[in-house]
Amino acid sequence: FEPGKFAQAQKVEEGTTNIIPVTDHDFQGGAWSAYGSATVTVTGGQADPFGGSNAYRIQTSGGTDVLKYYGSWGTSVSGTSYAHSVWVKCLTGTVRVFSLVGQFYRDITPTDGWVRVQLVGTGDGVVMIQIQFRTLNVGDSLDFIVYRPQIETKAYATSWTDSTRSPETLTIPTAGVLNP
Repeated sequence: FEPGKFAQAQKVEEGTTNIIPVTDHDFQGGAWSAYGSATVTVTGGQADPFGGSNAYRIQTSGGTDVLKYYGSWGTSVSGTSYAHSVWVKCLTGTVRVFSLVGQFYRDITPTDGWVRVQLVGTGDGVVMIQIQFRTLNVGDSLDFIVYRPQIETKAYATSWTDSTRSPETLTIPTAGVLNP
C-alpha cells in the first residue's frame, strides 16, 4: 500500500444462463398463461426499479383458483438447483410469487415497494419450472408490476442477464502490487 493510493474493489461475476428465453421477458404469450379461467391483462411501458419504463403491469380478475398467471419452462431435473428471480411491485392487495420447484413463495404487498424476489429449490424430475403469480384467496384479484424474470440452474440467484453471461475475469499485475 502506497501513501496517497487507495484500494479499489472490483466485482467479478461468474457466468450464467437465464433459461427464460428473451421472447418471454415481456410476460405475454409464449410460455405465459392465465390459469383457472382468470382474466389477465398485461400492459408494457411501466416504470421499472431503475428509472426506465421497461416493466409490465399485470392485472387479473376472476378465476377458480388462487393461481392466476404463470410462465412455464419445462420439467425440473432431479437434483438440479433452480434459482428463480423477478422484480415485483404490488399495487393493491397481496401478490404471492410462487415456485413449484421446492414449493417456495414470497408474499409482496404495496408497502414493500420494489422487491427482487428470489426463490431457490431443487428439482425432483416431476414438477415444472415455473414462476407463478397467486392470490391469497380464490376470489382475490391481482394488480402488480414485474420486471426482469430469470431462472438459473444454480443454488443462488446472480445478477440479471437476458440470455447467457460469460464468466468475467480479473487480471492482477504481479509486480509487487499486492500486500499480503
